[in-house]
Amino acid sequence: MTISTQNTANGFYGACLRSDMSQATADAFWAAAFVAIQSETNAPEAAVRAFLDSRHGQHFADGLLHLLFEPHLQIGPDIRAIAAQEVARWQGWSIDRQTERMFGIPHGWPYLTGWVEYYSVIKDDQTGAA
Repeated sequence: MTISTQNTANGFYGACLRSDMSQATADAFWAAAFVAIQSETNAPEAAVRAFLDSRHGQHFADGLLHLLFEPHLQIGPDIRAIAAQEVARWQGWSIDRQTERMFGIPHGWPYLTGWVEYYSVIKDDQTGAA
């Protein structure tokens, strides 16, 4: 299950729309990315949405769009496969010491997991939740 974006102008969704994607296609990419990220990170829906609505969500979309529009990569139009590949790419990186110092995400964590968790905490701080 997915929940809708709260940031149609920016973040993941905005990047999709700026690429001249139709709203229906952007919705499909949102759903595929949302499911792939949640499945990989086991994060709550609100955390996945907060990540995708962020500037890091925009960068995540940029990676998906690169995979979609680069014919030499030969992934094909399967948006779930594209989302899974981008999740794997982000999870293949890890949080470095500078990011740990600046944002408090533990050094060595998988990059995607770290940023999804970070935006979960930021979202909770903004809403006053514990």
